[in-house]
Amino acid sequence: MRHPKRMRGAKLVAAAAALLALAGCGHAPGSAFSVGDHAVSRSSVDQIVNAACGVQQQTKSARATQVWAFVNAMLTATVQNDYGDHVGASYSRSTLQSELSQYQGSVDALPAKDRAAVTSFLREQIRGSLIVQSVGTQVLADKGVSKPTTAEVTNAGDAAAQKWARQQGITIDPRYNAKDYEAGAGDSSISTPVSSYAKAAQKGSTKSSYLSQLPSTQLCG
Repeated sequence: MRHPKRMRGAKLVAAAAALLALAGCGHAPGSAFSVGDHAVSRSSVDQIVNAACGVQQQTKSARATQVWAFVNAMLTATVQNDYGDHVGASYSRSTLQSELSQYQGSVDALPAKDRAAVTSFLREQIRGSLIVQSVGTQVLADKGVSKPTTAEVTNAGDAAAQKWARQQGITIDPRYNAKDYEAGAGDSSISTPVSSYAKAAQKGSTKSSYLSQLPSTQLCG
């Protein structure tokens, strides 16, 4: 897996903002990605992306970039949460509920069919972040590091989670154009962009000249 900067708490902010804009192993069939024996379905990704696209009213974007972003966010959280369960990491349940409650108004504004999935997504993002902070704090304490920064704590926790995840094995469906365990970062998979418009999508382009070429099914907003 990549350096912890690829799997950091900031992804929660980016993913939540996109979602709530109201303001080598074999790959399991039908799964978006898997960590060891834990597979997350493509339908789970699609449901979150559909919810994000449904509330993104002001700014249009390529659906592919949203899909890749949520695959990465969900993979990050899965690694963090599964590792936390594996080592029995402790975290503050009250903090989890407090942070989750901050999104309640936005969740309530979503269509009823999306609320449970979105709440689950946010819960996993927040819980994963709390777990890596807990693990990182302990790792640094064991090394005699006093008063570490938040970034140092997060990086240490993520590094431990990533090391464990590599041992379990991680796969991502090739349709998400993955490279080094990051969706959308590929350059040689079957989904590699070829045309200039497709390459613009990979870079997250929002130019009207590009977006106007996409069918509505490939747009968000």
